[in-house]
Amino acid sequence: MHSWRIRPFAGLALAGLAAACARTQQVTSGGEVAPESEARAATTLAGPPKRDSIRQKIGKDTIVVVYTKVPAAGQKVFGGIVPFDTVWRTSLDTPPTLRTTAPLQIGGVQVPAGTYTLYTLPRSLNGARRCELTIGALKVDFSSELASPWQLIFNKQAGEGATEYNPAEDAARVPMYACLLADPEETLQFRFLRSGASTYQLAMSWETAQTWIDFRLAR
Repeated sequence: MHSWRIRPFAGLALAGLAAACARTQQVTSGGEVAPESEARAATTLAGPPKRDSIRQKIGKDTIVVVYTKVPAAGQKVFGGIVPFDTVWRTSLDTPPTLRTTAPLQIGGVQVPAGTYTLYTLPRSLNGARRCELTIGALKVDFSSELASPWQLIFNKQAGEGATEYNPAEDAARVPMYACLLADPEETLQFRFLRSGASTYQLAMSWETAQTWIDFRLAR
């Protein structure tokens, strides 16, 4: 299995979405619904998106993420069709879901076993660093320098109703590492990476943004 190595060397970024923005409920970082942008609603992405999934087996337990691989189609994603400081569904139409058979420990936050919808809160990447990817173990050599880091939101509302974000259903919000890719990622991608004997990472990349969280089983 290939994993990736991240080494910083100068800036930072992350997030994306478009055509379905007309139906995407936008919520500010405070949990309030933000006005929809007619310009974003009219924007379309070239190329059909497709559903994909990734799986991480840890002993007898399994973590699965199902998501839509959205093409950027040459458009500015983060800070463009996906605004900063607004809760984003992390996909096109259908938000990603994460199912874990064991509780996860993410920093000081514990996420119980179960199925969650994943939302993202992108932040401005001004003053952040760049990163490059190479084959090898994922290694974090720095902490985010952003005043307000990105957040990954585990929301208990799953299924069809998950297309409408409800902050009252949040199970956890965890900070994310973020850096700028030297080579842009055309399509939204999720990856599981191993960072230690019992530690793992869930990474998301799109356009010039690479983001990730560190986690382990909470046992």
